[in-house]
Amino acid sequence: MDTEFHKQVFQLAESLLESANKEHAKSFGEGYELLKGMCEQAENTPENHPLQWEALADFTEDYSLARSYYEKSYDLAVEQEADDHLASVSLALSLLSEDEGDVEQAYMLAKRASEHAQDINDQDLKDEIQVLLQHLTH
Repeated sequence: MDTEFHKQVFQLAESLLESANKEHAKSFGEGYELLKGMCEQAENTPENHPLQWEALADFTEDYSLARSYYEKSYDLAVEQEADDHLASVSLALSLLSEDEGDVEQAYMLAKRASEHAQDINDQDLKDEIQVLLQHLTH
């Protein structure tokens, strides 16, 4: 992923989070559409990256649509052998499944996240996955 494009995705995600926290629907909607446009523009190009789709999914309220974005991110992460994204997307999908009441699916996805996290350095992500696994087994 191009460094400048990477920065734009992070800046948009930060802006979306700030807008959501301050309940600024108009600026959130504008930022969301901008991020969605960036994702669609990068699709099927060398710029396409799991990070952008994961970020878009994180801010998508419709669970079905969010799931499709997470799955797109996961597929790209598989292609790019990006264990960090494989772990974080699997965690996000697990949380989504739990929210939908599918605890069995949530557990399976959390286990998958844990397996992907074995080879990453992000201890916070590893810890978050383990906490979720423990929660889902009790």
